[in-house]
Amino acid sequence: MHYKKDANEDTGKPEDIHFYNETKWGVDSFDQLVHNYSVSWKTQIWALWFFYGILDQTGINVMVLLQTARDQDNVVRRKYLWELGRRLAEPHMKTRALSKNLPRELIATIRKMANIQEEEKEEDDNPPSVKQKQGICSVCPRSKDRKTKSACVKCHKMVCAEHKRDVCLDCV
Repeated sequence: MHYKKDANEDTGKPEDIHFYNETKWGVDSFDQLVHNYSVSWKTQIWALWFFYGILDQTGINVMVLLQTARDQDNVVRRKYLWELGRRLAEPHMKTRALSKNLPRELIATIRKMANIQEEEKEEDDNPPSVKQKQGICSVCPRSKDRKTKSACVKCHKMVCAEHKRDVCLDCV
């Protein structure tokens, strides 16, 4: 692209250096955008570091395309990246919410973040105390390990004497 070896008369620098200095602002502003809102974490794994860089660059490129296509300048990049991350993680969160080997508190948090409704259980004529003789309280933390024989009338979750009402605290 730069075939002339002549120096610029004003600065005394070669043409390619002068061209670089005129156009480097694009790279600087791109680096600044990446630095402001980055998805990367510190890591020693080069492949992960490379992947984080791709995600950062993709986030900026998609925002530029979005603003160009919609003729909008008021799209907030931080909110856009947050929503993009949430939507990308949502299928995984739904899978994890159905898992049985996670703590109850974590499953409840995942369901709340992904707006997942708890499945309705079939209503039976038999009370749950007849089906289940004993179970762990669904309200108490697992560290207390409170066993109980009573259950909520509505959702049939096991509830200890301390948390027992006519219905459990979740159904109220």
